[in-house]
Amino acid sequence: MRLALYVGVLSIAIAPAFAQSQLGTGAISGVVQDASSGVVTGAEVTITNAETGLVRKMVSGAGGQFNAPVLPPGSYQLRVSHPGFSTLEQKDIVVNVGSTATVVAALQVGGVAETVTVQATAIIDTAKTDESNLIDRKSIQDLPINGRRYYDFALLSAGVTRDARLGLLSFRGSSGSFNNYMVEGNDDNDAYFSENRGRYRTPSTLSANAVQEFQVGKGAYAAEVGRASGGSVNMVLRSGGNNLHGDGFYYYRDQDFGARDPLAALKPPERRQQLGGSIAGPIRSNKIFYFVNYDQQIRNFPLVIADLNNVLDSGKPTLPANPTPAQQSAYDADLKAFTAGSAFLKSKFPEGQPGTQQSRTLSNNLVLGKVDYLIDSSNTLSTFFNYLRSSYSRLRTSGDRNLTPSIPRNSLVGDANYKLDLRVARDIRVTERMRVELLIEGFNVFNRSNYNGFGTTLYTAAAPAATTLRRSS
Repeated sequence: MRLALYVGVLSIAIAPAFAQSQLGTGAISGVVQDASSGVVTGAEVTITNAETGLVRKMVSGAGGQFNAPVLPPGSYQLRVSHPGFSTLEQKDIVVNVGSTATVVAALQVGGVAETVTVQATAIIDTAKTDESNLIDRKSIQDLPINGRRYYDFALLSAGVTRDARLGLLSFRGSSGSFNNYMVEGNDDNDAYFSENRGRYRTPSTLSANAVQEFQVGKGAYAAEVGRASGGSVNMVLRSGGNNLHGDGFYYYRDQDFGARDPLAALKPPERRQQLGGSIAGPIRSNKIFYFVNYDQQIRNFPLVIADLNNVLDSGKPTLPANPTPAQQSAYDADLKAFTAGSAFLKSKFPEGQPGTQQSRTLSNNLVLGKVDYLIDSSNTLSTFFNYLRSSYSRLRTSGDRNLTPSIPRNSLVGDANYKLDLRVARDIRVTERMRVELLIEGFNVFNRSNYNGFGTTLYTAAAPAATTLRRSS
């Protein structure tokens, strides 16, 4: 058994408020105008998250502009007030990961006590410069998928297909090793192979049921999203809110429900079960929220070992009618050689002959917990912990030995994020993001003989740190 542990890494990235990082977050920006489309300066703007009660307050600048960066994806309400104008309320403003919802707040002349309520329509992200598209929660929940890898839904995007070598995501025909994966703004890449963490060896490393949405970047994306010559996947997890929510799922697949492959001589046994669910709600209303998700996959697909064409028994030498002594002697020698060769090949099959089944199973267990804490209107704390245990058995051979190892893999990953807005000076705003990650991985091999040739390589990665200050209005 080999066990490796690494603790990595603590990294801090500071980004500006107006050109903020959109990793795991979104933004709302806009301009306040009067009925003649003139800008309104000094208007009080309040943005409220409909699910959690998160509140951001600001004042429109000299050009009537306002900006609320680093917002968790969700539905928001906008409230704008200014002396001499009726108060404007706009509901159902949807903020998606990696994008900015642009709003034009048109105030009408009237008393502040008067309120004009409007419903948000489809909002165009006028700040968008990249080539990307969104896979939202409805698509993840409703569309069928073979397996539980959430990022496979990226195949719905134009220009995205399977990598021909390993079946990873390929953007515009590039290798699957050239992509960048992020979870809640944190690095989720395998640093050694330059692929998504878990690669193709585990059915999934994060439950699709725990994913809120993700952005698929195909080109011209921002530097903090890129770090790759292929594509990017910018994913955000689900969170709790003021209302209690729960869901569950169970998928079952059996060989009895499917037809035999027309190119196959038999229909091998196959049974898959995928089950799980989540619960989310408030610990303290408008303050602390939780989200817990469980995901399990069970698969039983024994390896069928068969001589489909009967090549081990057919092809025997034939003896002509009325053979001569020489022909009889040659036939006897050929038959002896054929019988010996066939017996030798059969001895290499498990159980010493074809027509048997070797047990082969797979189990994948995922538990994710997330807590969001709204400290105040300027500071929030979000942390999640993901537990993965994936194990599978498969047939392995080494020399004259038949091996059926079980290879458990344990992976514990924890991420802590907090956003801290500080008014350092009148015209400078600093947004700070911190990441702490703990990863524990272990591999071991058990089999029927002394097999010591299964090695393990582990690796570490650290996200780059950067500091940026930008003047704001």
